[in-house]
Amino acid sequence: MSTDAKVTKDLVQTCKDGEAGFAKAAAKLVESGRDDLAKSEYARALDEDIAAGLRAVITRQQTAVNAAHDTVKRLRDTQS
Repeated sequence: MSTDAKVTKDLVQTCKDGEAGFAKAAAKLVESGRDDLAKSEYARALDEDIAAGLRAVITRQQTAVNAAHDTVKRLRDTQS
């Protein structure tokens, strides 16, 4: 399996995992201290030797993931 295929497969699986009960999963991630998991997975993906086109897609997605993470964290912190 090529690096592009592996990275894409890993990120697709990450997205599928997120679809299955986001609220419950988010609560568990915060409790376990893993609320930065998606951010770290995208950073790890960009550390790989991948094609420029895939890198561009992952970079755009990473920007959205980071923004969403920061928004959720900010909202959570104001609720506390």
